Amino acid sequence: MSNYISQYRNLLRRIRKLPFDAKTIRHARAKLKALADQSSRRYQSKSTKQYIAAFDSLLVDEKYDHIPRILDIIYKKLEPSPIWVKNYNKMKFGDIISRIPQHHLMEELTSDEKTLKEYHETLAKKYKTEVPWPESSLREIDEVGTQIFTPITKFSTLPSKDKSALFDSTMQKFIENYDFVYRNQLQLTHLKLQPLEILYPITQYGQPLPLNRIKKLQREYLAKTTNIIFETIPPIKKEYIFNLYDFVASENSEVNPFFFTALQRKRDKTKGTQSPLRKKYESQRNTLPSQNSIKKIVREYILGQYYWDSNSEKYKLSPMREFYETNHAKIEGIEYPKGSNLKS
Repeated sequence: MSNYISQYRNLLRRIRKLPFDAKTIRHARAKLKALADQSSRRYQSKSTKQYIAAFDSLLVDEKYDHIPRILDIIYKKLEPSPIWVKNYNKMKFGDIISRIPQHHLMEELTSDEKTLKEYHETLAKKYKTEVPWPESSLREIDEVGTQIFTPITKFSTLPSKDKSALFDSTMQKFIENYDFVYRNQLQLTHLKLQPLEILYPITQYGQPLPLNRIKKLQREYLAKTTNIIFETIPPIKKEYIFNLYDFVASENSEVNPFFFTALQRKRDKTKGTQSPLRKKYESQRNTLPSQNSIKKIVREYILGQYYWDSNSEKYKLSPMREFYETNHAKIEGIEYPKGSNLKS
C-alpha cells in the first residue's frame, strides 16, 4: 500500500506541473482522487504507473506532441465508462461476433448457383455450429434442416431501421460509435479504418478458409475495432470541449506558471551532467515554449474531438470545428469567454 501511496503522490506532483489552465488541473486532481477511492489497489498501481510515464514524456522529455495523449488521460481515461461499455466488456466473444456483419468473398466473385451451393454446403459440413454466424445469415437447404451460410447485407447498405432490428441495445451503441468514427475518420484520425464488416477470403482452390483462420480473422477484427473506440478515439464530454475552448480562446487564460518554473529548473539542474551531444541539442532549443504554442496544440486537439449529444441522441463532431471553419463567426449554443477575440 505504501508503494501505491508513493505513486499517487508522485502523480499529483506531476499534475501540478502540467501546461494547462487551472480548471484542467483541478479537474485532473479531482478525477484522480475519485479513481483512487473507487478502484482496486492493483488497478490503481498499474494505471498510475502508465500515467506517470505519460506525464514524464512531456515534463521530462519535453515531447510536446504528447499533449493530446495527456489530455486524453485527463478528460477520457479518468472518466467512468458508460453503462453500455461496461455491458459490452461483459459480453462473450461469440455473442459479439455473431452480431457483426460478415460475408464471404465467394459471394462477390460469382453468381453461379451451383458454385455457391457447393461452397455453402462445404462450409456447413466443415463448421456446422462451431462458427458463430449471425442467425440472419443461415437458411435451410434441405428437408432435414441442414443450415448453410448465406451472407447478410453489408452493414454500409442497411437502412437505419434494419440496423436497430439487427443488434441489441449494447451492440447498437457499439455500432453507432464505430460507424460515426468510420464516417468521419478524416477529421478524427490519421489512421485508415476498416468498415464495420468482416470479409472472409477463399483459399486458392475456391474453398472456405480453415476454421482456425476464420477465428483469427474474427479476433483480429474485433480487437482493432474495439481498440479504436475505447482506446484510440473515444468520445469526450461536450462540456470538456468548452472547458478547453475557454482555455485557448480567452486572452486572460494562462498556461500553468508552475510548468515553466519546473521546466527551467529541470534544465538548469541537468545542464552540468549532460553529454556533449545532449548539450548541443539543448542549445538549439534553449528557449522555453510559449503560451501560444501550447494553446495551439490544445486547439488542434479540440478540433479533432467528437461527443455524444444527449438531446439528439447522436454523436457529433466538435462544435469548435464549425467555429474555426466559419472564420470565427459566433455559433449558437456556445457561451464565449470574456476577453476572447471574436468577430461579431
